[in-house]
Amino acid sequence: MKGKNLESLKSKKQLDFLFKHGKNLYSSVLKFIFLPNKSKIMRFVIVIAKKKYKSAVVRNKIRRQIKNILISSPKTGYDVAVLVNENYFDNSFDETAKIIKKNLAKI
Repeated sequence: MKGKNLESLKSKKQLDFLFKHGKNLYSSVLKFIFLPNKSKIMRFVIVIAKKKYKSAVVRNKIRRQIKNILISSPKTGYDVAVLVNENYFDNSFDETAKIIKKNLAKI
């Protein structure tokens, strides 16, 4: 079953810890903050600023696309925050998928 090793990161305490102690990876479209966790699943959060993308429809589309890419990645055992830049739609979905998979491979 796809997505079995994927879980949303929701706790404010865990998010604060991730943003404070996590390591950063940058790309032209996204910023990744990651930290190893003790479980066998990848916990993630996708952060999209309302200031940059005012429409909820657009923000949800970006979340769905990134989540679909994360589901197909085999990386487990990390907490990952994905921060979206304002130039997200400059690339096609396939190019964005390559960027995400390339950065996940670096972790």
